[in-house]
Amino acid sequence: MNSKLDMKAICAYYKDRERLPIGRHRYFSVLAPFVEVDGELCLLFQQRATGNIMSSGEICFPGGHMEPGESPGHCALRETEEEMGIPREKIRFVGRGDTLKGFSGYTLYTTIGEIKYEDYLNMSLEPTEVAEAFLVKVSEFLEKGPYIYESDVIADRSDFPYELAGISEDYPWSMGKWDTVIYNVNDINGVHRIVWGITGGLVRHIMDQISEISEGYR
Repeated sequence: MNSKLDMKAICAYYKDRERLPIGRHRYFSVLAPFVEVDGELCLLFQQRATGNIMSSGEICFPGGHMEPGESPGHCALRETEEEMGIPREKIRFVGRGDTLKGFSGYTLYTTIGEIKYEDYLNMSLEPTEVAEAFLVKVSEFLEKGPYIYESDVIADRSDFPYELAGISEDYPWSMGKWDTVIYNVNDINGVHRIVWGITGGLVRHIMDQISEISEGYR
């Protein structure tokens, strides 16, 4: 056996290799479900159960961690079925949404889908994960718009080993920018809801796309 490392070995390793992220990284996928109610387009949301440590009580789209070898679309449908009790065969796949690259080392895929109103009414929520589900009209988001808080993403480097790295404490670290999006809206039953954070950012992106679609009909 030839143990010598040469370019032949390097080429064999990198040939057709899957591209993976460097460092710590997590993958998530969510479904952004449209529901039509009396001719009015709505988005379906869920509120996490209070026992959920990671996102207790927060409003979000159905979704979660991607399993090894799972596609984003499959994950979104599986999570929706598990969390909301809506069979995946009753969820219409509309198309692939865009991808959010989070500054804290995660990738969030989105899938656009459609759920019939009667299937929404007949859903069976998993109580350990979901406290409730509700609909918000698309027009509600478009008319009220979001509040956007812009902030710098700065790491705490007070204990960084500057001497070991051979740099001074005034080293010009790169900084990122992040928008926190907040919507104050009412659901179709008139209940006040706050949709914010990652989900708020996804809604803003979808509303921008809906505005583009609307322009095409004018």
